[in-house]
Amino acid sequence: MKKNKQEELELKIIINSYLYYQFGRPLITDNQFDMCVHNYMHMKKGETKYSYIFNTFDGSTSEYLWSLLTDEHRQEIKVMIKKDNLC
Repeated sequence: MKKNKQEELELKIIINSYLYYQFGRPLITDNQFDMCVHNYMHMKKGETKYSYIFNTFDGSTSEYLWSLLTDEHRQEIKVMIKKDNLC
């Protein structure tokens, strides 16, 4: 399934937040992360695969996002991270 821009940004925010808060090793700078969040907040609309965890997301912190994912989505993202050798 092809991801749209909104879902790509959601995934980027989730992965970088996870790597930052769990390992202290984000893939992008704080400024780049802030720009992703800014872009996401201005395009956020409709349902995507991960939109359910962004319902209360106001862009101020992403620390809690990982805990809102289903076990299945957490495992799926961990596989992506490992496959792409991101941590």
